[in-house]
Amino acid sequence: MIRRRFIPLAAATALALAVPTGFQQAAHADSDRGYAKGVVVDAATGAPVPFASVDLYRQDPANPSDWVDVGGASANRLGQFVVSHRDAGTYKVGAGRAGFKYTIAGGTDDEDATGTPFQLVPGANAAAPTVALAAQDAPTTPPTGTLSGVVVDHTGAPFFGAYVEAYDATTKQYLGGDIADRNGGYLLEYYQWGDTPEESYGVAPGKQVKLVFSADDAQAEWYNDKPTFGAADVVTAGAASATGTALPTVELDRAGIGTITGTVSVPHVAGAAWRAQACIYSVTGENWTCAPTDAA
Repeated sequence: MIRRRFIPLAAATALALAVPTGFQQAAHADSDRGYAKGVVVDAATGAPVPFASVDLYRQDPANPSDWVDVGGASANRLGQFVVSHRDAGTYKVGAGRAGFKYTIAGGTDDEDATGTPFQLVPGANAAAPTVALAAQDAPTTPPTGTLSGVVVDHTGAPFFGAYVEAYDATTKQYLGGDIADRNGGYLLEYYQWGDTPEESYGVAPGKQVKLVFSADDAQAEWYNDKPTFGAADVVTAGAASATGTALPTVELDRAGIGTITGTVSVPHVAGAAWRAQACIYSVTGENWTCAPTDAA
C-alpha cells in the first residue's frame, strides 16, 4: 500500500487548481470515469479549508481490508474538490493541509481501518463525504527562529496559508520558509547541531535576507510591498529564540478569483468513452489552470 501525504508548496508562483462547482446535469453514459465532489472543512469551525491536498483511496477487490491510493486533487479556495476514477468500486477520501492533521473522511489518518466509504460508477456522479480536519497538536518543544511576523489580507484578516520565504540578500540563496498559521503568524526557524555554519539550517542570527510573501490566491510580493528581489528591503535576522525578531505586519492582497463553468460537447458515438480537459489562460498565455470535465 502506498499512501501520499500533503507536502506544502514553497514556490512563490504556485497556481491554484480550478474545479467544477456543481453536478446539476444527468451523467452521460459514455463517460469513462466516475466522479465525486466534496469539501474540506475545519473541524472546529466548519469553515472551508482552502487548497487542501486530497487523496482518493480504492478498496482492493482482491484484499478488501486494503485501501490503495489511486490519485487525488487539490481543493479550491472554497475547500471544494472533485476526484474521479475509471473503475467502479468502493472508495474513501482523505485530505491534509499545513496546520491540520491528515484525516480520512469520517475517520482518522488510517484509511484501512477507518473512514466513510462511497461508491463510484463510470458515467455517474456521486457525493464524497466531507473531510473535517482538526488542528495539529502544538509542538512539545517550541521551534527556535530568528524572524517572525504576521501576514494579513487587504481586509486585515489573518492570511492563513500564505508562504513566507527567505533568501540571502547578497547571494540570493534560499535559506528557508514557513506557512502562515490561522492567526497569520510565521516563524523563520534556525537549527544548529554543530559549531560551524555548515552544521546549521535556516536563517542564522545576524543574516541579512530578503523576504517574499505569496499564496495560492495572491500575487507574490517582496517585503515592504516591493515588486522584485532587487527592490526588496533588506531585513536583518535577530537572535535565535522562540519568537525571533518581530517584523511589522505584512499586507498581502488576495487576487480576485472566480469560477467559470460550461459544457463540452463532442459527436456521440455509441459505446465510446471520452473525457475533456478545459483550460483557462491569462491574456499573455504565460499562466493557466485546467480542470477535467465531470461525467455530465
